Amino acid sequence: MDPHAWPLVEYDRCEDNYAVVPFIAEFFSAITGVVLMAGGGLALFTSRYSDDLLDLVSATLAMNGVFSFLSHATLLRFFGRADALSINMGIFLYAKCMMLATCPTIARRPMLRGMVDLFVVCMMCTAVAWSKDAIPPAIFSSVDASTMFILACCPTLLVGMIVLAYGRGSWHMGRPKRVFLRAQVSAVLGTCAWVIDGVEGIFPCPSPISLHCIWHVFVAHAVLSWTAFLKYHRGLFLGFRVELRGRWWCPYTV
Repeated sequence: MDPHAWPLVEYDRCEDNYAVVPFIAEFFSAITGVVLMAGGGLALFTSRYSDDLLDLVSATLAMNGVFSFLSHATLLRFFGRADALSINMGIFLYAKCMMLATCPTIARRPMLRGMVDLFVVCMMCTAVAWSKDAIPPAIFSSVDASTMFILACCPTLLVGMIVLAYGRGSWHMGRPKRVFLRAQVSAVLGTCAWVIDGVEGIFPCPSPISLHCIWHVFVAHAVLSWTAFLKYHRGLFLGFRVELRGRWWCPYTV
């Protein structure tokens, strides 16, 4: 093996490589990474006020789209690793946003706020350090850190969203609630596509297209809608005049 060659991804999806154009490996999975970039960029550049945490989430989603495009286009492990890390870090940041939105007193209690920040940074560092070279092979092969982090944070996010959408102060809010419900539907459909795509034997491998590109489209819509929903709530809490705009497929706040 050439010591100067960049290593390839460890898991090559079933989409037929270089079948559409000769310089993009997994064409449809790569191209739909642009949807992730747009989902993060739209939320990042439309608000009149700065919500530092949610802006970081949007920037993470946009960069996840960049790394996803490069990973599927080149099949290089470096971009694949950056793709996975950006997902984990975005989820941790989202989890903190949700905690602050559902329990605003955290921001005014230094001890509790500090513990939350330490936990988030600890999880981020763990995600970065979790690699084949740093973990015993038996543990690394049996524990998928990315999936574990996602499964740990997603229930917290879901419960927090439901509390915000149907709490005492927001049960009457029509449009924000519809944005939230559409995000939930997109998240469920995208997750189903992701799970089915990972099950061997359902579709021929290689195949002209995989369900992974559908996961990209649905998760971009879900995160964009969740971000608009959270920005609406957090903007009102911080004292800004926030409006929800856009079509059902691209909601945003101004």
